[in-house]
Amino acid sequence: MAMSELARQLQASREGDEASTRALFERYRPRVLRLLDGMGSLDADEQEDVAQDTFARAFRSLGSLTDPSRFEAWLYAIARNRARTALERRQNRERTREQLREETELTVAQVPASLQA
Repeated sequence: MAMSELARQLQASREGDEASTRALFERYRPRVLRLLDGMGSLDADEQEDVAQDTFARAFRSLGSLTDPSRFEAWLYAIARNRARTALERRQNRERTREQLREETELTVAQVPASLQA
């Protein structure tokens, strides 16, 4: 896509043109998914969620993008940051589950055997 065409689509998307927004999404979604797949730690559902979040944030923030030639790099930076956040959240959930499991085991171990059913 020529830079002038990209600049036009970005401007139209900023102005609320759904066709331009959809065209940008369809063009860059496979690239964002490839980037996320290359990170290796996200499953397919997580990659899709991160991609959706990436585009939602990007389209809401298009006004802050001053140089259309930086769109792709800017979009990838958003995707990487959203992926890191998703991984941190998953690790926190796993850590919390492990802590709850350990606490449950400790609690059950403290109950006298005669009272455990």
